[in-house]
Amino acid sequence: MNRFLVGIVMTVLLTGLGTGSKFSVPAVSAAPPVHQGDLVINGNNVTILQDLHYFNGSIIVEENATLILRNSIINFTQETSRQYSIILRNPVNGNPRLYAYASTIVTAPSLDILTQLEDNSTAYINNSTITSYILAVDNSQLTITNSSTIMTMYGYSQSDIEISNSTIDEWHNYDSPTVHVSNSTINSILFGSTTVNCTVDNLKPGLIDNWNFLINSTATIPSGGYAPNVT
Repeated sequence: MNRFLVGIVMTVLLTGLGTGSKFSVPAVSAAPPVHQGDLVINGNNVTILQDLHYFNGSIIVEENATLILRNSIINFTQETSRQYSIILRNPVNGNPRLYAYASTIVTAPSLDILTQLEDNSTAYINNSTITSYILAVDNSQLTITNSSTIMTMYGYSQSDIEISNSTIDEWHNYDSPTVHVSNSTINSILFGSTTVNCTVDNLKPGLIDNWNFLINSTATIPSGGYAPNVT
């Protein structure tokens, strides 16, 4: 008799749990990945980063490799400015490439991070934000477009730079880069020329339809001198 009664009670309890009780299972989200040390991409490898990533190291793209940032935030957890960086260098059988779509490269507000294009590397920045420095040197090619925002940019050597529909807070041009800008906002621009006599004309704050540093500044460049070609 006792066994029978216990069986009935247990059945009722189990039935009640199955029909009348509700359980909520808390959602568990994975922590953002933290990359320790340098991430080196080389050969013909293609690496795609999405979402939030923390880096305790640099990102180095070499040879004929490609780094694609898609809807991502790359946060460098450095302790001093330029402790880490993104570097495209050492081309072999092609060139290193960076593509950024709707992405952000960031570090702590009091520090800065360097994104540098060397040799014949290329970078395409689309609807993205770089909160610190980006440098185009040597024969690199840099394209910034579609509502991108760059805090500080440098053009050096024989680099080729195209800017459209974007905002550059501070821009420095040295050596002989070729630069084309359209439908964009530049808050501060610097032309670094060597052994050049020039007078800058018709350059003032506001919307400029067309202006070229070498033409409108009446620049005279003697042998051994150089000046950026900015339009």
